[in-house]
Amino acid sequence: MISIGNTIPDVTCEAYLPDGRVDSAHAHRAWVRHGLGAVKFPILGDVSRKLAQGFGVPADSGVAVRTIFIVNPEGQVMSIAVNDLNVGRSAQETLRLPHALQSGELTACEWQPGQPFVAVA
Repeated sequence: MISIGNTIPDVTCEAYLPDGRVDSAHAHRAWVRHGLGAVKFPILGDVSRKLAQGFGVPADSGVAVRTIFIVNPEGQVMSIAVNDLNVGRSAQETLRLPHALQSGELTACEWQPGQPFVAVA
């Protein structure tokens, strides 16, 4: 678990970043050492595929598709983004979503913090 509240000013959130891939911990360690670089969140090996199956995100090939879940403190899923294996995830969008969710207002597509909300007629 990492707190990304320092990365997202004025937003209170904790991010749980389990890695749902079926790679072993040894494979993840190699990714960190030889390409990914140091990370500030746990990377979990899911060789048994139980985590991916539990979240309902295994691809037809048996590996986990690229998925982000945003869950509120009460345990409600507020946002799910699922991409096929060939499509990367947007860190910028992931950082924007807590602002929009915690605003309590109606936000437009591509809305950014500080922009006006959508007026309800």
